[in-house]
Amino acid sequence: MRMSKVAMIMSLVLILASEGQIKVVLDRNRDASATSAFKFKNVPSPAKDDIAANAKLTLLDGELDPNGADMGALIDGVCQR
Repeated sequence: MRMSKVAMIMSLVLILASEGQIKVVLDRNRDASATSAFKFKNVPSPAKDDIAANAKLTLLDGELDPNGADMGALIDGVCQR
């Protein structure tokens, strides 16, 4: 238990010390521009080859919904259809 707390604290320190910046961008398509192409003026489209493409996902608590997709859908670069 103590080791996992140390690992979590170290992870938090590394995250806070990293030089990456978070940028929150909101955009909305209205009327004719709201198509299934899922393109926005200020928000980039999902990418299949970004840094998260090879991420390892772990469900820490709860359970997956049997009616939903697996966790790989979070990082596959494909939009909801």
